[in-house]
Amino acid sequence: MDKEKFLELIRQIESSGGKNVDHRTMASGLHKGQAAMGEYGIMPKTAEEFVNRRKMRGQFGPDEAIMAQLNPKELKEFLAEQDRVEQNLAGDIAEHVLRRSGGDEDKAAYMWNMGHNKKASSIDDDSLEASNYVDKFRKLKKMLSGKKTMLADNGDMEEEQ
Repeated sequence: MDKEKFLELIRQIESSGGKNVDHRTMASGLHKGQAAMGEYGIMPKTAEEFVNRRKMRGQFGPDEAIMAQLNPKELKEFLAEQDRVEQNLAGDIAEHVLRRSGGDEDKAAYMWNMGHNKKASSIDDDSLEASNYVDKFRKLKKMLSGKKTMLADNGDMEEEQ
């Protein structure tokens, strides 16, 4: 699966394809008091980390300079207004989790939800099976992999082979 298809699935899970970008505020943990942002559910601290990664790679441009100066509320507003910037940030994170997972899409989805810096080797089959997020990812992937067509005789949906 390429990065764009992976992100299409993540966007569906995180915001119903961009329709619901009001994410709940985290009650505990690393992101306590913060809410995910935008169509991909990116956490403010994750955005900050990936802006810093771009700086370390020498890819610190005007967008990153602006993002580095914003508080989480301002960053959320900026990303909502700058689709290209949100796409680039989500793309960086997707490349990161897909690379860290060795291309294992289920593990990459798990990392997107549970921590992008997790080691793939620490994610076992039991963790994947117990994850509602991975379950949604698998179902969406399966659903989107088959094209749906209407049967002329009875109007039922059928999956093309």
